[in-house]
Amino acid sequence: FQKAEVLFKKKMFAAAELEAKRAYDDDPEQSDYLALLAWIQANKPNSEAQLPQILDKLNLAVKRGPESEKNRFYRAQVL
Repeated sequence: FQKAEVLFKKKMFAAAELEAKRAYDDDPEQSDYLALLAWIQANKPNSEAQLPQILDKLNLAVKRGPESEKNRFYRAQVL
């Protein structure tokens, strides 16, 4: 998860997505993992067509972790 965050900040979206997916697959109940994965996908080039599915993921992340400001921020940015 932390590696995915670092790679995302470096704009290495493909590698960041891979690490975020790995973290999410290892622990799918972690709302932060799902939110980061969706946020990375939203920031990839040409992601506009996938925004409804990405928003669904972010809504689920906010539902699972309503206390997370990051999850709400990512959702707000996509909206």
